Amino acid sequence: MKKTYIALAILLAMAAYLYTCRKKPLSMEDLAAKYENKVVLICGASSGIGEEVVYQLAEVGAKIMIVARRENRLISVKEEALRRGGQHARVEYMVYDFSDVKNSGKVVDKTIEVFGRL
Repeated sequence: MKKTYIALAILLAMAAYLYTCRKKPLSMEDLAAKYENKVVLICGASSGIGEEVVYQLAEVGAKIMIVARRENRLISVKEEALRRGGQHARVEYMVYDFSDVKNSGKVVDKTIEVFGRL
């Protein structure tokens, strides 16, 4: 019986923590305020969450360097991001495989070369 009360107390504490720590998602206005004209480097940008982040940031005017292994997918993502972001969007891409950890600094160097900062 005592173990049941302890488990219930832990469960209630976890629920209270999750309830009080939740944050509402950023609105497009919040994103624009944070990322408009900022340089953002997104790795894994050819699909999934990375791809969606590219689209969201393009819509608010971020300057984006997208990086992944598949050039054909990067080209598609870039075209869609430019379409969604309109005249304010600036998206460049670099093909890179991050399994080559030693040379991964090249991605940062290329981003700074293209956008002047990161």
